[in-house]
This record gives sequence, C-alpha cells and structure tokens, in this order.
Amino acid sequence: MQEIKPYIIGEIGSYAHGLNNAQSDHDYIGVYADPPEVIIGLKSAKDAIRDRDKPEGVKSTAGDSETTYYPLRQYVYQVVKGNPTMMTLLFTPTLTMPDTIGLQANRELFLSRIIATTHVGYAESMAARIKGEKAPRTNRPELIEAHGFDTKACFHAIRLLIQGHEMLTRQTMTMPMHDLAREFLLGVRNGEYSQARCLEEIEFWRDRIAEAGETSKLPEKPDMAKVNTYLVDTHRQMWAWDTVPV
Repeated sequence: MQEIKPYIIGEIGSYAHGLNNAQSDHDYIGVYADPPEVIIGLKSAKDAIRDRDKPEGVKSTAGDSETTYYPLRQYVYQVVKGNPTMMTLLFTPTLTMPDTIGLQANRELFLSRIIATTHVGYAESMAARIKGEKAPRTNRPELIEAHGFDTKACFHAIRLLIQGHEMLTRQTMTMPMHDLAREFLLGVRNGEYSQARCLEEIEFWRDRIAEAGETSKLPEKPDMAKVNTYLVDTHRQMWAWDTVPV
C-alpha cells in the first residue's frame, strides 16, 4: 500500500451496524491529507487507496479486512452529496484510529436534505435491479439460487433507507442498529421474507424518506462556506502549518 498518514479510520460494515454473521468481513474507511502540492499546486491527486487481505478481484471471506483510504477533500466532496456509504464514517463508534481532525464532531456541517434524494435514488435503482428491470450488479449467485433473489441487496437497501430516515428526522445514525430493525434486517438477509415483502418494505421506507425530506429540520443543502472553512483549517492542521483548533 502507498505510504499515507490517516487521521481517522472507522469500521463501516456489518460489524459496525450490529448486522454481522459468521460469513461477515470487516470494512473500514480512513481519511488522510493530500499534500499542499496537490491541493494548491499542480501535482495530480491520488485515487482512493485500498488495503485488503485478499488480492484485488478476489472476494473477501469471513474475517477478512478491507480499508479504503480517501483524501479529506475527496471524502467531504462525497459526503456533502449524501453518499450513503461515506455518511457512515460520521457516526460509527468503532474507530481503529481516533478522530484527530474533528470529523465526527463536525458532522452537522455535512448533513442536509440531499440525503433524501440520494437514498430514494438508491432505493429505486436497487428495487429495479431486484425486479429484473435493470441488469443486476451482484456476485451473489448462491443467494439467488437459494432464495430466488439477492437477499443481501434487499438487506442493504432497506438498511440504508432506515438510516437515511433517521438522519433526516433525528440528525443521527444509531450504530449498532436498534434490535427491532436489526432482527428484521437479518431475517431479510437470511431469506425469511419473500421478494414481494422486501420490495414492499423498500417502497414503505422510500415514501417515508420522501416525506421526511420535505419536513426535516436539516438545511436544503450544506452551508458550503462553513464546509470550506473546515477543510481549509483542517488541512492547515494536518500540514502542521500552525495549530488550528477543531
């Protein structure tokens, strides 16, 4: 792996959500600083850097770990757009490297009603794939053979919708998830519910998120002036130009 200095690493997969089983692996996100010559110079930025137990192209198995490292600027660009996966790092209590840049302490900067649009869009796209209206993007043929559809895809779609609704209505994401939601989601993944029932649940939460997007206390979009101030101050801190409180 390329040499980088992360300033926060957090678990964002099934273990962090309390939804792990015997086959689960570990997924993490880390954030590091692009150097000044990338941010204010002409040097090309790196893409996201992945560090995984298995070689690229080989599916992770039980207990494996995979960490994806993003430069702070790229991470924030994605999170202000409401990227569901990126949002998780703002709330996960499972940090393998402490948050030294105040990312979680400043998470309210990144929350907005955009969450409704991104999560509804994800749900509609996933439902179309599950119903065969779009080509599936899955490497889980064993689930389709066992249950007739990709139960893990449904599981992820419903989880993201529940969590998106919680962010819109309560400005938080409970991790691990509450017991009732957890038990239902594990039942979905284990094939205890029909495809029709799972699609009904997706539609139910999609409608609730659409409604919450109209009534949420969150701003319509993030205050980019405040986001930019956070980025500038935090990069100065990471580059050690001076001491900047976060």
